[in-house]
Amino acid sequence: MDDNCIDVDFVFRRRRAIQEEAEYRAHLDRLWLGIPTVVSCIEVLRSAGVWDKEISCLLRRAADTLAQS
Repeated sequence: MDDNCIDVDFVFRRRRAIQEEAEYRAHLDRLWLGIPTVVSCIEVLRSAGVWDKEISCLLRRAADTLAQS
């Protein structure tokens, strides 16, 4: 009887791990959709003469602001 319980527990944990991986992949897919927007913004900033270091500071501040809200 104990062996049967172990098998059920393993199946439950494995199913949960597969579900979590699927949720993570869906999250990454949503993030990938925003990359072209971010790249185009960086290109506009570069064409305006903003240095890469300044762009990274701007993006960091924006991320911090979003994290606080």
